[in-house]
Amino acid sequence: MKWNKEQEQQLKALCFEEKSNKEIAAIMEIELSDVHNGRSRFGVTIDKVAAAKGKNEQAAVADQKVKRDKTEIQEEITKVEAVKKVWKCTQRLEVLREELKEAK
Repeated sequence: MKWNKEQEQQLKALCFEEKSNKEIAAIMEIELSDVHNGRSRFGVTIDKVAAAKGKNEQAAVADQKVKRDKTEIQEEITKVEAVKKVWKCTQRLEVLREELKEAK
């Protein structure tokens, strides 16, 4: 199956809503095998989603405890942007850019 951006985003959203693969296939009106392939291709396997959700909760707690300055945040953004597999870093870049807006 060839995935467009809208389908990719819908798949990711449904995965983070913890829908089963069968539910996702029904909602998106695609084959179950396409769901499995898409999850693998876009890095939204069940284990990775669970880990990301846990990390997001941990990051929220950490952000309350430790505030970084703009220089530190910008340095991390530069490092993340340098990674060739940008699709893995998109969510992290969004978080960092929001943090940068709020930094002093």
